[in-house]
Amino acid sequence: MKQQNPLHTFIAYSRNDEAYLQKLKKHLKPFVRKNEIKVWYDGEMIAGTYWNEAITEKLENADIVLLLVSTDSLYSDYFYEKEMQQALARHQKDLLVIPIILKPCLWEEEIELSNIQALPKDGTAITKWLDKDEAYVNIAKGIKASFPRARNLRAERRKRQEKKRNDKILILERKLKEKEEELKMVLEENERLKKLLEKEKWKNARLSFAQNPEGVKENKNIKHIARNNIVLRKIKRNNKYGFQNKQGKIIINTIYNNAFDFSEGLASVKKNNKWGFIDKKGNIVIDFIYDSAYSFSEGLAKVQHKSKSGFIDQKGNIVIDFIYNNAYSFSEGLAKVQKDKKWGFINKEGYIIIDFVYDNISSFSKGLAEVQKNKKWFHINKKGERVEKM
Repeated sequence: MKQQNPLHTFIAYSRNDEAYLQKLKKHLKPFVRKNEIKVWYDGEMIAGTYWNEAITEKLENADIVLLLVSTDSLYSDYFYEKEMQQALARHQKDLLVIPIILKPCLWEEEIELSNIQALPKDGTAITKWLDKDEAYVNIAKGIKASFPRARNLRAERRKRQEKKRNDKILILERKLKEKEEELKMVLEENERLKKLLEKEKWKNARLSFAQNPEGVKENKNIKHIARNNIVLRKIKRNNKYGFQNKQGKIIINTIYNNAFDFSEGLASVKKNNKWGFIDKKGNIVIDFIYDSAYSFSEGLAKVQHKSKSGFIDQKGNIVIDFIYNNAYSFSEGLAKVQKDKKWGFINKEGYIIIDFVYDNISSFSKGLAEVQKNKKWFHINKKGERVEKM
């Protein structure tokens, strides 16, 4: 019964020894017919092939490397440096190297080569045998005896390669998840700041109208009060984050992997792959124990631990336990949270105010939230009642 996966056998030699190569191929033919090995040497390259790339590829994928050793092959820089040295560096790790001594030469001067059992028997050169066919038969039998070891080495090599591929996938998945979390946090921070800006615009407009009701009809020069009121601004230098004041003086050194602007006196910052909170003096207020941490809003901050979301207060106390798949900051007293792939709203005590029946939702703004159910979008009030937005 033929084996499905033949051992890839690479033959390295000097062109001056091609007659020995052809004779060896004939003695290996029974193994080829039984699909035990698949022999390759550079003479099998077709016209137009990039020969160096082809040899490199075949050598990298080889299970057995047969080194046809003679004065001519040892004299060849390509054989010695490209083929022999690379094969010996992987011997008994990724593949099996078998030296075959063709003619008397100083092969034993090569320490790494001389430490490997050579063929024919006792490393006696083929030309020294009275019966040359007997020498080739001895070589063929010696190669066959190496098949089990070569298969074991191949299996081990493939396991290492598979682990390396899986490790790479895990690293990429972890990086992607981190980037998705960062993007999610940026989007939420952006949403929070937009609401704060709108709130401050209205506040400024009302104050301006109260002070000058006749002269103020519309203020087109309202500045971004939300950001101006932030005493410290986030900065990024050499891929690290810190904070500076309005005059540009660095108050908190750029030592964090990621950070968000201060909100309600605290800023969420990332260090050593964990999130925590600092005050405006740079003091650690809440330790770096969370997988992600959002800015404080209405006295609470959404944090994530072991892929679950919950809420903490400014002392680090857990106010709402880690039971949600996803969550966003509080807005107008309610926070949108996800459970079992559905969205709903909770209050600051953690009570469910609007059930988990929606496919997607937005945070409350001016008493309304936009929600999606059965692929249709509409607005609801804080009682969960469907309303038409004016």
